[in-house]
Parts: sequence; C-alpha cells; structure tokens
Amino acid sequence: MSQSGATGTAIEFGAEQFVKNAAAYKKAKRLVDAIAKYDSLDDAIAVAKVICESLSAQVAKGAGYTPDASLGMGSSNASEIAGCILGIRASDATIRAKFAGVGK
Repeated sequence: MSQSGATGTAIEFGAEQFVKNAAAYKKAKRLVDAIAKYDSLDDAIAVAKVICESLSAQVAKGAGYTPDASLGMGSSNASEIAGCILGIRASDATIRAKFAGVGK
C-alpha cells in the first residue's frame, strides 16, 4: 500500500491491478508506445490532432491527385489513401506502409 502525497489517501496496488494494467497495455500497446515518445500526453495529443486534421483535409481535397507510380500506391488517389490511413475506407497494411515510407 502507498499514499498519495497530495491527499494522504491510501491506494491499494497488487497483483490483480498489475495484471489489469498489463492487459490494458496489451490492447493499446502501439498507441501507448507512440505516446511515450513525446514529452507529455498533451504533446502527443496535439501532434495526433494535427495529423488527423491534415489527413481529413486530404480525404476532402485529394481526389484529384494520384501519386507517382514509383511510390507504389497503385491507382489510389490521395483522398483514398488518407481514407485508408484514417480507417474510413477498407485498407490493407500495404497502403499504410507505403504511405509511411513516402514520409521518410
């Protein structure tokens, strides 16, 4: 048992909570690992918001642009690609991987 400094309230922690925390982490591992790369949760949320807003704009305005064939996106236009990334359209891992590769 430990105490929180601010309130002096006793907080129980043991094996059951440890296992629950591990199970929650397993379900969201990629998300938690990505967040951990930032200085704070607020910083991670701000970055995610900007990226989602940018990709949403690409969905809305990108239908007229098809990336060069050398990028390996097939015949998908920019709108379709962003829709796949955001989960709006059905996608396989290929589009996500190739789009991430463009950003390198």
